[in-house]
Amino acid sequence: MDEGTRLVVVTVGLSVVVFVFLSSPLRAIMYVIAFQKLIDIFWFISFNVGPIKLTIQRAVYTFLPIILIPILFYEASRKKIVMKMPLLQALIIAFIVYYAFASLRGFSYFQDYAIEWFLKIFSGLVMFSVGWFYFNEEKKYDDFAKLYTILYLIPFLGIILQMTGIFTLANIGIEQQTESQTGLERLTGAESTTRYPGFYNDGGTNVMYTFTMIPMCLYFINTEEKPKILYYAFLFIGLLCVAISFTRGMYLMTAGLLMAWWWINKNYRTMLLAFLGVLAVGFGSEFLQSFFSDLFKSVEEGKLVGISGKAIRMEILIDSFWALDFAQKIFGMGITANFVAIGQVTGRGLDTTESDVYAYLYDLGLLGWGMYLAIMLTSLLICVRNIKQCELRKYDKKIALKYKVWFAMMICAFITFTASGSRWVSFTFPLWFLAGFVLKPPSYYKMQDELKEKFVEINPRLALQSS
Repeated sequence: MDEGTRLVVVTVGLSVVVFVFLSSPLRAIMYVIAFQKLIDIFWFISFNVGPIKLTIQRAVYTFLPIILIPILFYEASRKKIVMKMPLLQALIIAFIVYYAFASLRGFSYFQDYAIEWFLKIFSGLVMFSVGWFYFNEEKKYDDFAKLYTILYLIPFLGIILQMTGIFTLANIGIEQQTESQTGLERLTGAESTTRYPGFYNDGGTNVMYTFTMIPMCLYFINTEEKPKILYYAFLFIGLLCVAISFTRGMYLMTAGLLMAWWWINKNYRTMLLAFLGVLAVGFGSEFLQSFFSDLFKSVEEGKLVGISGKAIRMEILIDSFWALDFAQKIFGMGITANFVAIGQVTGRGLDTTESDVYAYLYDLGLLGWGMYLAIMLTSLLICVRNIKQCELRKYDKKIALKYKVWFAMMICAFITFTASGSRWVSFTFPLWFLAGFVLKPPSYYKMQDELKEKFVEINPRLALQSS
């Protein structure tokens, strides 16, 4: 694809986003998050604007949240929604400021990555503010959930086209990570087996959307929403896409997601049966034993081994961290400094652990690492508190399930924190956007419903008097 064609595609894509944004900014962000699967298809189309490499994703995911700031201040002045979360507010503000300074320190290492990583963290948390003002009634949650779920047909279509051989990324000159090297070779006798990333260059990219879609399907299945067969079908599709991604992290995250859902819904029997079933299949399956062989070896040896070379880089980085002086351990070395620490050993400048736990510990120090973890923990505790309020006051089952969807997603977020989860906007955007709903107490939505009912009741009388 030549430069002129790429320019046209990016321009048209951005024009659509800008048009929807100008008509209603908050609703536009909802559509952006729901349609991420479509936006992300164009990851390979880029062009240079001076020294800046511009793509549709970079424009939407980084610049759009910056534009949102004055709009959010306007919404805050117009909609007086009291935020009784002083600890969480303080943590988010402190972390953003701290991360910004750490990014400035990272300028001396890799400027592009330092800026991009800050904007991804910043834009994810901006989604929380958008969700806070957007979700002023329960219906909007259901509308978003339906749209987000049904649009997973887009990445699923990509997988089907690849599996049938109709489409591959090689057709458009793009290299993709197709070799699984995860144990299937021993069963099939082939030298390598194929992953199916669909329209994307990595199977994990495709699966990341399911960590929002799967609990939403479970939500609709457990409500009166019809037709239930539709959400059973999408649940099956989501789990199928996880299975054929042949990515260990995605398997573990899906397991954690489902366990969290069953636990918060007190389905302990299902949880236990699933756990025993996985153990039985795992020890009886040659594929799964080979697939997770690195993890078994790590447990046996008491340290990380294998795991696609990540274990070596993690070991290098943690050794480098303990070699720092006291102040450096507390405040870190600056964003992307972990690249330098690993590169000094491996001789390659862009080696990364692909783990927030290790990278943040080195780059942000114990202080920044602790703040990020505290934001996640505090949010989770507020969500649990709201779930308990639903149960104590016997609110409608649906609103309690909405909170439980996000609980499962946040447990999944803790697992992604061991990987590079904070930079996967396909997960962080819906996670923090929905936080705008679940971090408000259920009494807020109950009050909104009561106000709406009163309006419907008195409005006809007002109409008669005015006539």
